[in-house]
Amino acid sequence: MVSIYTDKAREKRYFVLRKKKKTYETCFGICVGIYALIMITELIGGVASRGMAIGLGVNQIARIGRYHLAANFLVLAVGLCGILFRKWIPAVIGAAGLICLAAAGWMTPFCIGLIGLIPLCVTVWAGLGWSKLQQEEGFPRFQIDLEEYESQRKAQISFMQQRALRQGVRTAAQVLDPDAEMHDLAEQAGPDALPAMLQGYHARSAGSDPVVAVPVPHYDRMQTISEEEVGGLEEL
Repeated sequence: MVSIYTDKAREKRYFVLRKKKKTYETCFGICVGIYALIMITELIGGVASRGMAIGLGVNQIARIGRYHLAANFLVLAVGLCGILFRKWIPAVIGAAGLICLAAAGWMTPFCIGLIGLIPLCVTVWAGLGWSKLQQEEGFPRFQIDLEEYESQRKAQISFMQQRALRQGVRTAAQVLDPDAEMHDLAEQAGPDALPAMLQGYHARSAGSDPVVAVPVPHYDRMQTISEEEVGGLEEL
């Protein structure tokens, strides 16, 4: 996809988007740990609380009602899926389900599951931001790849070649015939325009240095050296 921004502007945008992405990922990671602990505590505590109350003989005092394991597990699982998949809609459904379970009295006596509303609310906030990030250009890496630079370079070269052809500065590239006979270069006039894409013999100078180096002079006999340049001849 062609971007309307320059590479410098895109890199600035990507830097901001990468920071937001890291913030949301940190929120999701913390929420899933807290919510999983609350979910395990609620399910195990709800199953064991009635049996413990009956064993201790305090069931009539505490008035612990029957625990609805299936309903609690289903609601808590929906909220967990919202955090794991980074979706705000299941998180909203899970939060509403927890409130309904607490109102119906189907949770543990201490309503431990209601603490899960905190990570679910954070997930709703992070999920809304994550859904917006998914619509941004460059998601999820938010960086300019080397393949994109290479494609831009090839597109620029192709544009320059086509423009040279339209202006008549270059001609269309001709396929070299290996069986063609050699002609005297002096008998042929110089071309008015070179091919747009040099190939074969014409491309032999690709990557060479256009600057002609001055040759270093070499002498066939030794130069005369003065005593001042040598020094110390008197002591020998």
